[in-house]
Amino acid sequence: MRDLNKEIDGGEFLLNVFKWIFYIVLFWGIFYGYFVVYNPKKQNYIKKSNYAFQEIQKEVTDLYKQQGYIYTSIQDKEDALCKIMNRKNSKGGGSCYETNTFVLNKNFTLNKTKVDILGMEKAPYEYEGMIVKDVMIDVDGENKGENQIGVDRVPIKIYSDGRMAGKITPVSCSMTTTKDWEVPYPNICKGAPEIDFMQNNEPFGFDIIQVGGENGKSRVIGRNIPFFRADCVAFGGEMIAPIGYCDQRQYYWLPACYDEYPCSVELSTSKF
Repeated sequence: MRDLNKEIDGGEFLLNVFKWIFYIVLFWGIFYGYFVVYNPKKQNYIKKSNYAFQEIQKEVTDLYKQQGYIYTSIQDKEDALCKIMNRKNSKGGGSCYETNTFVLNKNFTLNKTKVDILGMEKAPYEYEGMIVKDVMIDVDGENKGENQIGVDRVPIKIYSDGRMAGKITPVSCSMTTTKDWEVPYPNICKGAPEIDFMQNNEPFGFDIIQVGGENGKSRVIGRNIPFFRADCVAFGGEMIAPIGYCDQRQYYWLPACYDEYPCSVELSTSKF
């Protein structure tokens, strides 16, 4: 009788051990899936970066429609875009005037967010024959987080004139891209990790839209792809992709965009 009880107790013990192993594995799986695979910090970075991109693009588009440019010249000391967005978003703090030539100033915090925009106070410069300005998005504010590009900061480029007039794009912070494709390395990237946001779809991916297609309806023919690739596929690389890049990467111009209907490249909404 005593031996039977020992066998029952031993079976229950093993059952309890298996239960605890199951719960530990289940908990670890949930933890790994959420914090590693889903990665809420990365998702927050992507979501807020894209939100800021959209908000700035709206204002850039409106201003370009009004005056036909964003900046008058590389000597432009008055940033109309910064003043407009500062007035709409600032609730104390922030400035459109340069006070320190060696750092980026906070210009404003986007309404209902903790996202700070920095660098609009800097003078524009010439890039590939166009007047542009680089701006920094800080998703958790300049006084919080790591303040590191690729972690909680991401730079964007605003185009005033030329073939990209009234548009914004990601920025390449890759010395490899600069060396391989002669893409100028921007000052805003100094000290940043080696990241080419033009060849990466995080945090910004782009959709290719066939405009006014069959029956007058636009349709998405490419989703969440890097900007350089989107340029190749939608425009044959005529927007900003380096010369020879599309052919070497075999990113060919889609017949649907040059033979059927014109295409546009727009910030992907598949991440929201």
